[in-house]
Amino acid sequence: MSITDILTFLLILSVLVFIHEAGHFTIAKLFKIKVQEFGIGFPPKLLGFTYRQTTYSLNALPFGGFVKLPETEMAPSSTSRLISDVAPWQRLCVLSAGPIMNIIFAIVLFTALFIFPHDTYTGTIVITEVSENSPAYDAGLQTGDQVLAINGLSIDNFESIHNQINSTKGKSSKWEVLRGQNISTLIITPRINPPSAEGPIGIKITLANITSTKTSHALLPSIVLAIEHLSSTLGFIQTEVSHWIQGTAKPQLTGPIGIAQVTGEVAKTGLVPLIELTALLSLNLAILNILPIPMLDGGRMVFVLFEIVTRGRKVPKDKENIVHAFGLLLLVGIIILITFQDIARLLRGESILG
Repeated sequence: MSITDILTFLLILSVLVFIHEAGHFTIAKLFKIKVQEFGIGFPPKLLGFTYRQTTYSLNALPFGGFVKLPETEMAPSSTSRLISDVAPWQRLCVLSAGPIMNIIFAIVLFTALFIFPHDTYTGTIVITEVSENSPAYDAGLQTGDQVLAINGLSIDNFESIHNQINSTKGKSSKWEVLRGQNISTLIITPRINPPSAEGPIGIKITLANITSTKTSHALLPSIVLAIEHLSSTLGFIQTEVSHWIQGTAKPQLTGPIGIAQVTGEVAKTGLVPLIELTALLSLNLAILNILPIPMLDGGRMVFVLFEIVTRGRKVPKDKENIVHAFGLLLLVGIIILITFQDIARLLRGESILG
């Protein structure tokens, strides 16, 4: 991993954090809530300036950012309100604005990818290798077979077959394959935890009879395609998380070092893959922050929802702060543990992308 990889990752992270915090900031200002500071990175402060009662700062630690909304010490002459003084639904809007902005940003990036002319490669998916004792082997799939469709959906590129395999892990799927002049129907169940280097069904493939088409879409169709792509990505993430919860799959987690390594490797393949990775990172940042984890947006929203459900009863602030402090320690501990794993993988010369 090079310095360029690290700088590319930090630039992308800074953009995503800025988008996220800008969501909190904008809605807070819309509700006339006092914003004490809008910071990119964490202290110590490198530079900053104050404009209309808000300090804008750039800080030394680049992994994050914050919007500081004070709950006490309001100047008598201030025209703004404290976050603690506004209605619970307004606090929910402020807290959820960050993740929502990251989702919107992901849609914007996906939309741009569909709008700009890009090469689309289609052809015939041909099986080049079948691993023994794999789902594909047990179902009778053979080298040279051509995959026509999976669950009734036409297969004509790498993305379509990968999406179908990943979306049907642990479930039976109907494959239509061409063998010689005959079309056969096979039932294959992709594995949730496949052996290393085999994949969910145990095959290697190639794309034959390739046709390259320069494709672009108008704005509205691109937005629709972007939302569909976002939806399929969320469905895949939901499936993976459900397998983790059920204990049928091991979580594949990576920290800042691992993400920086992936960013560097993807950046070498071109701008389009880097933009797609940025969109996926933005989506993952939104999901992480919306989860009910203390210290993060989702964790703070739990306390606001408790207040709404109990019709105004608040958890004492000191107890809430203890929960968030514990959440912060837990989060930092997990990040440190994952970072050590990432470093060990780098020392072994391994890549997250396989």
